[in-house]
Amino acid sequence: MRRPGPYRTRHRPQHVHSGARRSLADHPHGPRTTFNDFEAAQPGERVDYVLAGAAVGVDRFGVLADLDDRGRYPSDHFPVRADLTLGE
Repeated sequence: MRRPGPYRTRHRPQHVHSGARRSLADHPHGPRTTFNDFEAAQPGERVDYVLAGAAVGVDRFGVLADLDDRGRYPSDHFPVRADLTLGE
C-alpha cells in the first residue's frame, strides 16, 4: 500500500482525514499561523502540521506562541501540540 508523503498530503487535502480536520476546527488553541521569523506572527504562514490518519483521533490541537523570559521567541517556528487518541 502506497501512503501519501507529507508534501502530497499538504497539497492534496483529500488525503487528510476529515474527522481530524473538524476536530482541529472545534478545539483550536493559539494563533492559526506557525511561522514567526523571530518577530510577531506572520499572518497566514502555517508551515508546521500534525498529520493524523483515520485511526487517530485529534482531541486538541494548539500552536504555542509564548515568549521566553527575555521577551523573545525561542525559535522561528511556534511549537505545535496535539493531544491524540490512538485507535485499535
